Amino acid sequence: MSGDVYWDVDLAWDVSDTLSVTFGGNYVFDAAPDPPPEFLMLLWRSYIPQLGDGLQGPYYYVRGVLRWN
Repeated sequence: MSGDVYWDVDLAWDVSDTLSVTFGGNYVFDAAPDPPPEFLMLLWRSYIPQLGDGLQGPYYYVRGVLRWN
């Protein structure tokens, strides 16, 4: 296991009373965990096509939330 630190960032902004926008990213500095042994990767790929532990690299997003009553 490496000594890397993994950074997730999430910044929300209330545009109005009914709308908020969030900008964020996971693994923003492109540090990724050590890959598992190759035989485990072969098993995981058959069951989980998109790994959620940063092995795919960083990703960024924008999310909007609209609230109404």
